[in-house]
Amino acid sequence: MTNDTVALDDSIHLTESELLELEAVLTGGIHLQKTAEIAKETVIRVENLSAYFGHKQVLNHLQLEIKDKEITALIGPSGCGKTTFLRTLNRMSHTVPGFRHEGTVNVLGQDVAMVRDVESFRRAVGMLFQRPNPFPMSIMDNLTLALKLFGVSKKERVEIAKAKLDEVGLYDDLKDRLHQSPFALSGGQQQRLCLARALAVQPKVLLLDEPASALDPKSTKLLEDLFVRLAEHMTIVIVTHNLAQAKRIAKRTAFMEAGEIVEFELTDKLFYHPNDPRTRVYVEEQIG
Repeated sequence: MTNDTVALDDSIHLTESELLELEAVLTGGIHLQKTAEIAKETVIRVENLSAYFGHKQVLNHLQLEIKDKEITALIGPSGCGKTTFLRTLNRMSHTVPGFRHEGTVNVLGQDVAMVRDVESFRRAVGMLFQRPNPFPMSIMDNLTLALKLFGVSKKERVEIAKAKLDEVGLYDDLKDRLHQSPFALSGGQQQRLCLARALAVQPKVLLLDEPASALDPKSTKLLEDLFVRLAEHMTIVIVTHNLAQAKRIAKRTAFMEAGEIVEFELTDKLFYHPNDPRTRVYVEEQIG
């Protein structure tokens, strides 16, 4: 073996330049592996969460980890605590008189109980509600109001508004109506406008509280397709009573009952091979 070669074993000899090339490939592979791990890091970690409205307990010792760039569905009967849990993730439950919680809710590395800059926190953790709730102002102002409050320039606000309308498939329909009222839009268009408004501030997590429950099947399909695309670069948690919807779009699903998480699994496993008989009963009753 010459001075400018390196033996990896008795049968493989590489020159220094070849060795450097191999090192680049190997470290690149390590980098790609680490990137994949980071892409699936835990974004929401819930430990021993119990919640109360006054003396009434509504959540009971929840344990849950939600991964980045995935859609997680919360299913269960009405009144089981799904929406309370969802709203606890961005401190909206904390605005209700008498609400308190025990345990830890960590979102994007922050303990929600310790958040002081709530506005900035909610910019990172957006929410779309059950029914469309456009503001009583023009379509453009709906999209740019929060950006203005955050100090974004007028030119950039308009560019972002148009981009987000295009992202949700509304720009072509509304480009000549941007200064008109949103209340003339259909329910599905209003909900997509509200989604565009939530996306305008570039959240990292999007919370969805039965966002398609009041919409027709076509509008529901449009929203679901949007959610799947959005999950390529953000974390989505959706409350839904539509089990077929959960099956279509969610990577993982949590079944809740009486304030508890009965089971949290990959969606297909939870629906077809549940571990808990309560999950099986609920799924069979809902699907028939």
